[in-house]
Amino acid sequence: MLVCCFCAHTHTSFHHEKGSKAPDQFYYDLDLTFLRRVADAVLAMPGWEKSRGAKNEVGWAKVNNLPIFYPQSPDDLSGVVNWANK
Repeated sequence: MLVCCFCAHTHTSFHHEKGSKAPDQFYYDLDLTFLRRVADAVLAMPGWEKSRGAKNEVGWAKVNNLPIFYPQSPDDLSGVVNWANK
């Protein structure tokens, strides 16, 4: 079993502080580009509903019929493990 994760938040966090002049929408679009190319599922961490980007990711996964996992804690990943082992 191999499960890899891409975290858009840490990938682009503090982009403006690092000198980026791109608008936020650029990063939302970039995130969806990554997902279109490599995602087999989406992991929606607790509190995802408060994030515009996470809501976009969950919506994209629904439209594309990808599994979406909603763990309640770091210990609650059995659904992901079971899915990955299939």
